[in-house]
Amino acid sequence: VGDEYIVNGRKVFITLGGVADICCFVAKTDDKFNAFFVERGTPGYAIGRKENHTGMRCIPVNELIFTDCKIPKSNLVGQEGRGLVAALTVIASIGRTGAAGIALGAGRGSYEAAVKFAKERELYGKPIINLQGLQFMLADMNVEIEAAKWLCYYAEWLLDQGKSTREISSEISRAKLFSCEVAIRTNIKAIQILGGYGTTAEYHVARRLKDSIELLSAGGTQEIMRVTIGRNIMA
Repeated sequence: VGDEYIVNGRKVFITLGGVADICCFVAKTDDKFNAFFVERGTPGYAIGRKENHTGMRCIPVNELIFTDCKIPKSNLVGQEGRGLVAALTVIASIGRTGAAGIALGAGRGSYEAAVKFAKERELYGKPIINLQGLQFMLADMNVEIEAAKWLCYYAEWLLDQGKSTREISSEISRAKLFSCEVAIRTNIKAIQILGGYGTTAEYHVARRLKDSIELLSAGGTQEIMRVTIGRNIMA
């Protein structure tokens, strides 16, 4: 309408939506998708309920509500009709690599906790790390953590070299896909190694497992990562 858009609707599962001073969102106008930014306190823009997720509880996730919210055309992000492209670019470059990095940290943290515990916990007078079966578990964890680390580093390095997300979509998807699944496997093994202590709050391993599960859908599901890689293989 004139020099502004009037936005109505709801957005769900918005990361940091309840605390951000400026929010960027995508809305459908006629037959086009446009990206806009809106400032906290804008009339018609309200923060809805906070989601009660079991994982990644350190990051608030909220619903955003728009009721006849007037957005000036100057708040349009990028070109008109290219909002979905802009959103997907951000999701790929920040969302997926960010999720991969967080997953890597969640896995590595629990791996290191498991190694420390295994060196200190004694069974029949000897540290349990001397048990070959446990060494096999730690070896598998070590290999996967290192592999995930270099997939993440490589994807981020390519972005630093100025590569577009379209050019390196497979590299980004591989990092996110592998790191998230490694984090879950690593945390489950860490819980097994720690035994009864594995699910206590003191060691944070169970919390990291819940965080890792939460990351499976962050920035795109694991299935979407496989679709992206598969399409690039077919190209």
